[in-house]
Amino acid sequence: MTIDRYRRLGRRQLLRGLGAFGATALALPLLDVMLDGNGEALADGAALPVRVGVWFWGNGLRPEHFFPQVSADNLRAVGTPGTVSPWDPSLRQHTKPLADAGLAPYVSLATGTRPFAAPEQAHHDGRTPTLTGSYEWFQGDPDRGYAGAITPSIDQLAAEAFAGLTPFKSLVLGVQEGAANNEPGYAGHFTSTTGGNVYVRPEFSPLALFQRLFMDVVDPSDEAAQRLLLARRSVLDAVGEDIKALNRELGARDRMCLDQHLSAVRQLETRLTGDVAADCVQPGAPPLDWPTVGGVQRLRDRSDSMSEVLALALACDLTRAFSYQFTIFETGHDFAQEPELNGQVESVDPENQLDESTSFHEAAHDPGFQDNVRIVTNFVFSNLAYTLKLLAERPEGDGTVLSNCAILATSEHTEPVTHSTDDIPLILAGRAGGRLQGGLWYHGDRDKERVSQGGLTILRAAGVALERFGVPFNNGEGPSDPSTTETFRALETP
Repeated sequence: MTIDRYRRLGRRQLLRGLGAFGATALALPLLDVMLDGNGEALADGAALPVRVGVWFWGNGLRPEHFFPQVSADNLRAVGTPGTVSPWDPSLRQHTKPLADAGLAPYVSLATGTRPFAAPEQAHHDGRTPTLTGSYEWFQGDPDRGYAGAITPSIDQLAAEAFAGLTPFKSLVLGVQEGAANNEPGYAGHFTSTTGGNVYVRPEFSPLALFQRLFMDVVDPSDEAAQRLLLARRSVLDAVGEDIKALNRELGARDRMCLDQHLSAVRQLETRLTGDVAADCVQPGAPPLDWPTVGGVQRLRDRSDSMSEVLALALACDLTRAFSYQFTIFETGHDFAQEPELNGQVESVDPENQLDESTSFHEAAHDPGFQDNVRIVTNFVFSNLAYTLKLLAERPEGDGTVLSNCAILATSEHTEPVTHSTDDIPLILAGRAGGRLQGGLWYHGDRDKERVSQGGLTILRAAGVALERFGVPFNNGEGPSDPSTTETFRALETP
């Protein structure tokens, strides 16, 4: 590629200005003037940043609408152990949104795995080994739950490895609020963990996230000042003079990249705060943060906003580690509340009184409810596709932001009726700066290949020097060893 530049800028270049409430700074995406002559490294010779992420949804999927080849009982993938083949996501309903969004070159699939965790405990013996490579059994402890993590999750391991390189160590984000259905304790509510059965509460507000990352935030206890800040000041207006000065020093390609970035910031400001007049004295609460109202949640709208803020944060290198919990494991959400699914999916909780008898999780145990599972999972994957598409649309160096990501998209089991943990879905998204291949399907050997290999694959691809992912542990029910020292080598670049 040919890079036009007039002078080099540092990776931490900020646009600065004065807003109504004092100094304002706006982070920039990676521009060509920050790179070497080939666009393959930073100007000082350092490698382009690789981000590690987890994108999680609860309660599995329909295998016949996901796996390239599926067993007769629709419980697992079938294939010759150890083989790698081209993967076309467009051939199955669940993964078709990835193909429709142009993401096929960025995504690969791994099947033929098991957790190797004991004893079996429905959702836990799938999710915890997948995300942490560990598994401690609590026997239904009322304070902790059935089982939990001994070691940190993928995102938190990456956060520790990248500590000090970015302003924010990690971002832990959530879309569906609430608790796991039919689950004692707290182990099931959140995805990200620092280990020792300690979980990180996600941020559920796109607006709060946007403020924390991109805007000066006044005293968080002063709600009136918070609203006034949002109503009266745009971060772009505050740094307007700096934008003009920078544009004079950029080449054509960088000006286009900067314009795309600033347009995305402006669109987010409008989405999250509304088009409020500058002289508004007593504005109401920001109308487009998609809060939960009367127990009803708008997952699509909230996820769109959250994904847009996340894409800006990664493009600006504000963090290199994130966890995105779209729905809670063992999710009890009533998806018929979602406007686009209303009339397509049976309501399991029409009065919004969530209990064990009215929840998506309980209904999904019913063989007669599986077409609803299909429709809901298609919806889930369309949201995943939107998150990834935003990253793929952002140019960075000689590729895109998604080119420089290593993301694991997964759930806690395969199909809901039996909660089978053979072939837990493992989608590896992003190219990790060229260290991962896309468009491939690898089918492993269930007698020896662990689901935790997905986590170690993306961590090592991102440069995290980890010898073993997770730990073995004797749960009193016999040996339990979901940990691994092996990656999916067939998905790595030779």
